[in-house]
Amino acid sequence: MQSVDAIATFRVATLTFAGEIQAALSEAEADITRLPQWLKLDRVPHWTNQIKHRERQVQAAKRDLARKQMMTSPDPHSCIDEKKALQRATTSLEEAMGKLAATRRWILLWDEQSSQLRAALSQLRELSERDLLVLAAKLAKQVQLLESYLAISTGSGEGPGRSGQSAGRLRDFGSAERLSAYGHLRKLAPLSPLRAACELSDESSLSKEQGPPIRIDDLEQLERLALQGLAPKSADRVLLEPGALASPVLCMIRGEPTAGDSGWYLAGPGAAGMQPQAPVAVSIMTILERRPDLTVPLLMPAGVMLVASGGHVVSVADEDNQELWS
Repeated sequence: MQSVDAIATFRVATLTFAGEIQAALSEAEADITRLPQWLKLDRVPHWTNQIKHRERQVQAAKRDLARKQMMTSPDPHSCIDEKKALQRATTSLEEAMGKLAATRRWILLWDEQSSQLRAALSQLRELSERDLLVLAAKLAKQVQLLESYLAISTGSGEGPGRSGQSAGRLRDFGSAERLSAYGHLRKLAPLSPLRAACELSDESSLSKEQGPPIRIDDLEQLERLALQGLAPKSADRVLLEPGALASPVLCMIRGEPTAGDSGWYLAGPGAAGMQPQAPVAVSIMTILERRPDLTVPLLMPAGVMLVASGGHVVSVADEDNQELWS
């Protein structure tokens, strides 16, 4: 094997497909909400007013016919135009009444059927928000494994099984030192008002450089910790320092997720010893397009903090700052 581009391309297509599903589902859910509103707030008042208007037309046609009958009696043939006008007005009134009845039937039917439609859309959304992201994470791991294998076969690097360097890094950091060095990020992470005020940016706000990806063996160990919380949606926002993804040291901390906000905050080395830069907001999809190795960490629950250095995870702490990484 000389190239893993096909798998990498398929992973990108998977993420793109997930985003397209999200857009289509959002539009479908909006239509489910808009249709009953249109029926109740537009069609019902419209046909109600039409009935009143056409009732007045029927009454006017009846008056015209009665007046003509009195003027031309006893010749009934001279009232033919007025009789036709009354018939047209009556038919028009019956049409409006039928339209109003049909609109009300549709409102009741839609209220019954919309719950089933929402349930079906919910299943598709779960597929796009969880299953496809997990698939993308597995593909990313396969790409890294194959690249490591190719590096071994060409003698240009170490394989995924050589974890001595990772173990050495773990020994360099005691648990208390890691928490004291990075724990203050819990206070510096933007609060809800600032997160809400930070407008969503595109990938142009991020550095074009990329930091070292988290190692495969560390990602596998992270999966074994089973620290899975509420899976973020591909369109949910992530706040991060502009150069965080390009930094050799990456700190990830998750607050409580809200609608449209994953709760994640990503910081680079500046957060460890200086005031961090003003954060930018990008979508989960944008993060994964740049750093597919972060798929597994992004599934961790609220309160968890992860620190990676040089592609090695050096700390995973829970919401009480208890060290979980060993």
